[in-house]
Amino acid sequence: MSSNKNIVYNDELFEKVNYYHVVQEDKTVESKTDNYWVKAMKTLFKNKWAMLSLLCIVFFIVMSLLGPIMNDHTYKEQDLTRAFLPPKIPILADVHWLPFDGYANGVDQYELMGVEESFWFGTDQFGRDQWTRVWYGTMISLSIAFIAAIIDFFIGVTYGGISGYFGVKVDNVMQRIIEVLVGIPNLVIIILAIIILKPGLVSIICAIVLTGWVGMARIVRGQVLKLKSQEYVLASKTLGLTHPKILTKDILPNSMAQIIITTMFTVPGAIFFEAFLSFIGLGLPAPMASLGTVINDGFESLQIYPYLVIFPSIIISLLLISFNLLGDGLRDALDPKMKH
Repeated sequence: MSSNKNIVYNDELFEKVNYYHVVQEDKTVESKTDNYWVKAMKTLFKNKWAMLSLLCIVFFIVMSLLGPIMNDHTYKEQDLTRAFLPPKIPILADVHWLPFDGYANGVDQYELMGVEESFWFGTDQFGRDQWTRVWYGTMISLSIAFIAAIIDFFIGVTYGGISGYFGVKVDNVMQRIIEVLVGIPNLVIIILAIIILKPGLVSIICAIVLTGWVGMARIVRGQVLKLKSQEYVLASKTLGLTHPKILTKDILPNSMAQIIITTMFTVPGAIFFEAFLSFIGLGLPAPMASLGTVINDGFESLQIYPYLVIFPSIIISLLLISFNLLGDGLRDALDPKMKH
């Protein structure tokens, strides 16, 4: 056994280190290390198409709120003396190659009908201001889509979380219910629900929600089945945490990436279904407006007065494309397999 008596300690062999300085340096290094969500957001901000889509969505949301109050007309105000007036914007009235000069068949329709005010998107067969109806319809369509997506979120996350977490018998029963819903064509269920509940805002939301949550439930169930056997979940069980706490504190937060992406793709699906139902006459009752009802009203006069369909069609197309591109951007940013 060796002895330490003959060892001579020399202060020059050691370097005095300020402990406070080391701690501060470690904190600085840790602060520079981006976590998962920060990296994901940076990746999303670098995606030009996703950012352009986000700006487009924000613009349409703002216009849906401000557009209907930018003049004194309401979405249901009728005046047959100004029916089928073409679009006219005073600033662009002299630029005749743009469709905002109020001319039709080479004649100024406003002067012909003795109308002094201008209608930027024209008027329909009842003389209703299309500008107000289009933006009001955009607000209604977005409201239906967001409400349906939020309800789908809560139902799907709850249903899928319970099914995946408890598994075995509970999972078997809950999945059989989903299979029954999936086995019936989605469109048939929605149309039957609309017929039973009668067309209206609430009935459309209920019809979309009836089967809309199934996709979310399946995604969440798959994530829960994968995560519930992880070490940190087992540790929480060992510490005596209740099942609801384990689901809400440990499992669901680690599934948020997939949940957010699925929710983002739910919104354009709801907008499309609302427009489709309105287009086939099962949407909102007159004189209420949504993008689908405005397109449906103008479709009968498409060949003669195309502006009645063009403006709402452009808006709904841009909304669907923007939500899908933003969803793709979120998927790329939140996917851990992607190189950030």
